[in-house]
Amino acid sequence: MQVLEGTRVTAGTPLLRIRSLGLERELVALRRITDSLANRSAQARGRERFSEAAQVDAARSGEEATLAGLGERVHALRIRALGTGVVVTPRPEELVGRWVSTGEILIQLGRSDSVEIRIALSGAGGTLVRSGHPVRLLQDATLNAPVSARIAAVAVAIDSGQALTARLRLAAGTSLRPGMTGRARITLQRSNVWGAVWWAFRRGIRSDICSKSIAACVAGA
Repeated sequence: MQVLEGTRVTAGTPLLRIRSLGLERELVALRRITDSLANRSAQARGRERFSEAAQVDAARSGEEATLAGLGERVHALRIRALGTGVVVTPRPEELVGRWVSTGEILIQLGRSDSVEIRIALSGAGGTLVRSGHPVRLLQDATLNAPVSARIAAVAVAIDSGQALTARLRLAAGTSLRPGMTGRARITLQRSNVWGAVWWAFRRGIRSDICSKSIAACVAGA
């Protein structure tokens, strides 16, 4: 595996290498045969047995053609990108060492002008999330700084029972790319001085304490 989730690639970029142990064994065996035939041909020519050398050369030509075909098949197992895009397969590094079958999809590339972010909301606080709430996004695959944005919509996820999902869309070119995963921190409410005073009352602080000054109330909160 030569790429990670979210890697941006161009045409011809190596993506992964598939190994066929059977093909590799055939390749090694055929190389030994062609090398042996080359030695026999050289020996025959050294002894001026040109007729025998011609027969050996003909046999070697056939084996070399087969060897070239096997080499192309092995080379075809080195998968390269056909065009520009972003690796959208989640955690492709987990494919290393896994057996695969013919026709199986191993890695996918995506290309778009924007990226949709989906955030699974869990816990009691999930029901308080609304459109417009600020959110900071931190991706798992890189060490890039968090991306700040705002929630665009909140709805029940169709494919996960009654779980809530928040969504937003970012323009292409940000550090977040298709296929990446990470964590999100959503700010439900920012308290100012008067908001802190109001919450202090809600928490049961007496009004005589708050008569000293607003700053004291905030400190007490």
